[in-house]
Amino acid sequence: MKTRSFLFAAVASVAIGFTYLPAFAEPETTPSDIENSKFTFAGEVNADGTLIRSGPSESDYAAMKLDKGAKITVVGMRFDWLKVIPPEGSFCLVPQAYIERSGDGSIGKVGSNPATVRIGSSLTQQKHKVPLRLEPGASVKILGQVDEFYKIAPPPNVYLFVDKKFVNPVKRLDETTPSQPTDTVVTNAPTDATPTNTETTDSTSTDTAATRKQTRARPIPKADSSRVRMARSHSFRRISVRLP
Repeated sequence: MKTRSFLFAAVASVAIGFTYLPAFAEPETTPSDIENSKFTFAGEVNADGTLIRSGPSESDYAAMKLDKGAKITVVGMRFDWLKVIPPEGSFCLVPQAYIERSGDGSIGKVGSNPATVRIGSSLTQQKHKVPLRLEPGASVKILGQVDEFYKIAPPPNVYLFVDKKFVNPVKRLDETTPSQPTDTVVTNAPTDATPTNTETTDSTSTDTAATRKQTRARPIPKADSSRVRMARSHSFRRISVRLP
């Protein structure tokens, strides 16, 4: 009987140990399965008190509220949920023991061990949502303190979520206006080079034709008649000597 009581007590103690274990264990990261879209767009909240949540479901705790007219940037969508860049006023939490403050205390650096980032909330005490961990040496912007945590600006790759029925799309943010042609392109265009070459060719041809015309019009000087007679006489003499 004593042996059975001892076994029950041992089993109960183990069960209690497992019950309290998660409270002390390092929480696992729970990244969203909503991938970033190829295109992003600006959205506008269409209702007061719209909840911005820590995950893409009604069961994920709300991180903050936005009123009608607030602007957000949407980077992904799945079913009824929009993945958004954390709006102004949102924050995350990191354990103070993992952060080394520097300067005026508004900048911190992760120490020798990775730091777990939790999504903070201005509406609830919940803070168990862990989107990522920061590697040693990563910098953070410190906004304040909450219990044993530092409030920090949401690091890159941290996102929040909102039901799409509360957001009106405004415009795509990846569209760019085609640039105007530059001066270099206009200067180097073939149409600009062609008239110059034609004028040069026409000018050269005109000068050559004029030179030839002047050469042909120039009078040939008459030879001295006495010299012509002498040349003819010598030619006859040479011919007469060669005849048999």
